Amino acid sequence: MAKEKNRIVKTIKEQVYQILRDDIISGKYAPGDKISEVDVASQLNVSRSPVHSAINELIGEGLLDSTPNKPVTVRKLSTKQILDIYEYRVLIEHFSIQKIIEKNDPTCFKKLLEFKDKFIKLNDYSKIHQYILIDAQFHQFLVDCSGNDVVSDCYRNYSIMINPFRANSLLSKKRFEESVDEHSQIIDFIISKDLNNAIKRDTEHLELARMEVEKYLKEKDYSNK
Repeated sequence: MAKEKNRIVKTIKEQVYQILRDDIISGKYAPGDKISEVDVASQLNVSRSPVHSAINELIGEGLLDSTPNKPVTVRKLSTKQILDIYEYRVLIEHFSIQKIIEKNDPTCFKKLLEFKDKFIKLNDYSKIHQYILIDAQFHQFLVDCSGNDVVSDCYRNYSIMINPFRANSLLSKKRFEESVDEHSQIIDFIISKDLNNAIKRDTEHLELARMEVEKYLKEKDYSNK
């Protein structure tokens, strides 16, 4: 199996894990979709053993659900759980933005500008799956940059559970394009050390994402309530 660009991996299992994880986060697999060891092994041209190991790791992370005598599926949260996690993200990202500005670390600012460049380059709706992956990395980086490992680990554990729903917050091209601008503005405000506007823009960005996800769940008559 050929390695995909920019993926640094050591084993076949790690390759399978990364591909499956990226596909779940980017929305290629939707919440509730079945994940078949046989199908994945066939698609990636590998044996079932590394697929089995990768799936078990993703179950442990909370991205996949496993029930005895039933197929493994992409985790499907309740509407309340999803909205609660968005509320949690607002609180943690506010804390992180404040810490980033207080620390005034040039390395962190440089990385933020790299993210801004990636968002601009991915401002093409046909690249939405790539964009969603960068979106997830960006928000985790904001929290990692706070320097608080406990906060960073907790944020990762909760935000990863809603990653499969990120695609649902960007279903319209208009919302996708707005999201690109919002990310750029958040970064600009942080680098200019404008705490109030950075927090305000981040809040608006997360709230708009939450509203789009909530709208999607209502339209699809999301049953896991």
